[in-house]
Amino acid sequence: KEPAREWQWTMGRATISFRNPEADSTLHLEVNGRPELFDVPQTLILAIDDTVIETIEMESGEPAYHVIPIPAASFGAADTVALTLTVDPTFVPSVVTDGENPDERELGVQVFYVFLDQP
Repeated sequence: KEPAREWQWTMGRATISFRNPEADSTLHLEVNGRPELFDVPQTLILAIDDTVIETIEMESGEPAYHVIPIPAASFGAADTVALTLTVDPTFVPSVVTDGENPDERELGVQVFYVFLDQP
């Protein structure tokens, strides 16, 4: 039996804050969406301030690992960087299961792993 994996749901928008690396870096991100629930693609947009770093279309119900290069200039001049993850569309478990699941939270994607690597 596989050991349980830890993960966290996002809502429609989540923020990850970290110290500005002031160098070209690579973001490692493992996420899982629920594209089977929608008639339109479920999309995850990663942005710093108003700059979109990456747009990911959730293609399957399995976790997917993404390696995203981020140039130093994208981090800006502040000491702290706020990376936003915006998911559209989101879902509410109680709605999509007709009440079988009582969870009323608005959910976006599952985040299994996120790491910023600097060369």
